[in-house]
Amino acid sequence: MKLENLLKNKDSKERASLKAKEIAKVAFRGKYKKDKLEIEIIDIQEIEGGVSVYAKAWNGKKQLGFGKDGSVEIERFNIYNPPILVSDENGDIERKIVDEETREITIEKYREDAEEAVKQVIEHNISLVAKSEDNIQKGKVGNTTSTIYPTTDGSTGQEAGGNWNFCHDKTVGNVLQQDIATNQASEARRVSGSDFRIGRWGVKFDTSVIGTDDIDTAVLSFKLWRNESNQAHGLVQFTPANTSTFALADYSQFGATNNPTEGATRVTPTNTSSYNALTLNATGIGWINKTGDTLFGIRMEKDMDDVQPTSIGRNGIRGAATSGTTSDPKLVVEHSSSGTTFVASMQII
Repeated sequence: MKLENLLKNKDSKERASLKAKEIAKVAFRGKYKKDKLEIEIIDIQEIEGGVSVYAKAWNGKKQLGFGKDGSVEIERFNIYNPPILVSDENGDIERKIVDEETREITIEKYREDAEEAVKQVIEHNISLVAKSEDNIQKGKVGNTTSTIYPTTDGSTGQEAGGNWNFCHDKTVGNVLQQDIATNQASEARRVSGSDFRIGRWGVKFDTSVIGTDDIDTAVLSFKLWRNESNQAHGLVQFTPANTSTFALADYSQFGATNNPTEGATRVTPTNTSSYNALTLNATGIGWINKTGDTLFGIRMEKDMDDVQPTSIGRNGIRGAATSGTTSDPKLVVEHSSSGTTFVASMQII
């Protein structure tokens, strides 16, 4: 029986545990190549809510280091609630994606392939956290690169306000989406004439797995469902009244109305197929709750800068409702304790 079928009618913790058990059984250790990367998966272990994948990597002939100073040879990639589905136009698993404005339904196809899904996570994480080989200490194991998928996400918006200031400065939205299979609105655009629409996206991660470790780097990655306006996306702190159930009143909880404090350098997406990375600055890292939930928001540049847009182009972030796929939003955190671990005691398979 497919793992996808076993996950039906299970809660989030049960699904994560089932996926972790099955992935840990899959024997895909050893070396493989992906584009310019060569990756060696040394071991895979089940952890609570996910799996630990121990891996080395090379870019051409040069070995890549990990950790804050690049001294780690074998990084430990913890993947919580790991994906098991990968895009495949001939796949036998379908996901319905609803356009939040036109209500048009698009069918996307996937196949269940836990090995390929985990490999894609590792490959993307290496692109985010790998460093040069200059400081590598042979046998040193990392503590740790964690990939954390959302527990919930959604968007609140204001549309057709009659003028830009009305739409931008309202404290309560009139559009709300949460945990539904749509492209979550992340936009600031002219609908027609003097009517405008603003959408602000909020996402929650359980970051309690970090615990007492120091955070070295953190990156929020997301893919777009559509990208028509070519606007930069900015990261802000999201502070809803209820962190589990978003509300229309949360429209005003994405930082200050004008020029909000930003937790990362803005990123301008160029396509809908690749991840977009918001690398957190010191402020953004300071927003991470190492013992509980962390909430972030994304706003478009014209919304943050209070600049009336002329474009009617729409945007939309691929939300977490299509969970279990390699297109889900994710938070990748490099964190470490003060100790140093070496691989002498690890069973190399």
